[in-house]
Amino acid sequence: MYGLGRIGNHKAAANAYEHKDHLGNVRAVFTTKADGSLDILTATLIQT
Repeated sequence: MYGLGRIGNHKAAANAYEHKDHLGNVRAVFTTKADGSLDILTATLIQT
């Protein structure tokens, strides 16, 4: 996902982060685990 620096839009209620593409579409949602690692909840992959 281009490095973790591009994950943004923290959703505090779900303790999740959204990754958006250049058009503003949500492409992936991640949560943080107790050890600080990320867990992918859902992802939409597109072929370019």
